[in-house]
Amino acid sequence: ILDPFVNNQPYVGDPDPVRRMAGDLHNAYNTAAVNANALGKSSLDVALAGDAWITAMNKGIAVMNPFLPGALSGFQVDLWDSNALDACCTTPIGYHPSVYGAYLNGLVLFEQITGIDPRTLHDETDPNSTTSAAFSLGISPDIAAALERVAALTVAAGGPVPEPASLVLLLTGLGMLGFMARRRAA
Repeated sequence: ILDPFVNNQPYVGDPDPVRRMAGDLHNAYNTAAVNANALGKSSLDVALAGDAWITAMNKGIAVMNPFLPGALSGFQVDLWDSNALDACCTTPIGYHPSVYGAYLNGLVLFEQITGIDPRTLHDETDPNSTTSAAFSLGISPDIAAALERVAALTVAAGGPVPEPASLVLLLTGLGMLGFMARRRAA
């Protein structure tokens, strides 16, 4: 008999399990869509909700691991349902989105389905509007605007937006490659 707790935990011990799992899911969903589209009977696209979570973490809007002591400090939000007081008796905590995670998922789906930038949902002239979905969910205007930016950035990029330091390293590396190629050509 296979132990489900051992065989279904491929990310245990991984140095960056959340990003690795999100990348694996991104690749699996994209592969499934490409394969289905290759049959010529459908035109599927993938909503990048998981990628938006990684973008929110990379941008410092969402906490990577809400279970660490003191993880939730300042402006960061918890995208998971990690509050033990909110846990249902049948569903372990941490396996479903919190209100912030659900809102971010909804923003990505909104843009994917309608093609409308989710930043248009945030009324800059009335940040305390009581007619918004974010207000109804108890999400502050600042956090709602940040999550709307994350959703828009992720959809525009076609995947998670890297951490600022990673982007600087990538651009530096590309610049050095260009410099070396130009030097060899001369």
